[in-house]
Amino acid sequence: MRKSKYDKFVFVACLIVFLYSFFFAEWETVYVDDNISDQFKVVDHIVYPSSVLIAPLACLFFFLLMVFDEELLVVDRYWVKDKIGEGVKAFKKKMREGIDEYKEFRNRD
Repeated sequence: MRKSKYDKFVFVACLIVFLYSFFFAEWETVYVDDNISDQFKVVDHIVYPSSVLIAPLACLFFFLLMVFDEELLVVDRYWVKDKIGEGVKAFKKKMREGIDEYKEFRNRD
């Protein structure tokens, strides 16, 4: 993963969305169905917008990307590609030898 110059802007945007949705956006109050009296309504729960749950997680994610930006730099892992390439070449060579041995066996009869 690589660091990006836009991490700070996304972090601030997610923080603004979270604060707006938590403090200024309307939430729905769900009441308990009270058949006894309509004067006293008991609040069952409050339904917040989904951005109240999603924005803090995104904000935390981009905050961690900013904090650990040096640890997320690209790592030189070309030796893995080289080992895989060597394995594929060895496999092809072994298969070719097996095919040649089979052809010799078939021609011997």
